[in-house]
Amino acid sequence: MKDRANAGQPKQDKSGFGAALRLSSEFISAILVGAGLGYFLDRLAGTTPWGMIILLLLGFVAGVINVLRSSGQVANPYDQGWAQGKKEKATPPPSVPDDLYDDEDDDR
Repeated sequence: MKDRANAGQPKQDKSGFGAALRLSSEFISAILVGAGLGYFLDRLAGTTPWGMIILLLLGFVAGVINVLRSSGQVANPYDQGWAQGKKEKATPPPSVPDDLYDDEDDDR
């Protein structure tokens, strides 16, 4: 019965909503973790409010970087081999058969 009622309407794609929810939760959680760690550092060291301010800002920066990396705007350094000190990709290219470029047996 539902199929007939929705037959003329285009199917809605909910992947955009899911991506937005995931990105926003990553951003908010990074800020909350930074603020929480800063609060506990301030309570432990007695440096109120400096620990919370600094770690809140670091949490904000980490959240922005996570969102940019998840959305594909910034490359992941582990995907490109930068963590190992290499400038090429970490995964080797697929191997090419040796006889692929063999021109000796061309009769043209």
